Amino acid sequence: MRRAALRIRPLAGECALLVAAALVLAFAPVTPPRSRVPLAFAAVAGLVAGLLLFAALARTLRVPRPPRALAAATPFVLLRAAAEEALWRWGLLLGLLPQVGAAGAAAVSSAAFATAHGTHQGPRAFAVRAATGAVFALVFVGTGRLAAAILAHGVYNTLALAAAAWEREA
Repeated sequence: MRRAALRIRPLAGECALLVAAALVLAFAPVTPPRSRVPLAFAAVAGLVAGLLLFAALARTLRVPRPPRALAAATPFVLLRAAAEEALWRWGLLLGLLPQVGAAGAAAVSSAAFATAHGTHQGPRAFAVRAATGAVFALVFVGTGRLAAAILAHGVYNTLALAAAAWEREA
């Protein structure tokens, strides 16, 4: 019984995150940004930003055979990234933009993003998460497209998940 509860709790949290993101996208009183670039360019910018961010923060860049579980996990990683970007960039960043400007909104949303990802792991982990949030915010503000931030976040998280699996195998 206890093991089942341990499996259900994370699933309930993921479902709550998805519902919250959908509500933010549907009802947040924000003005959508003007798209600054075509969607294809924004997609490439997001992919490149995620790759460069991972390369900058990774302990090692060796790329062995990817774990099989990665292929199954990637859609869920991307879905979670989309939900988080809806909350942090669409909801919070856009909500603060008129009051504090782009830099202030990016700083606050990045700090909130880092705090939500856990401050219990120490100042270095907080700084890394704040930096990743800042990159995702920069991609969003720079392109005017949420899709770019989602791709940057999804690529970074997928590579981080793969790196963690490779470290466990080693």
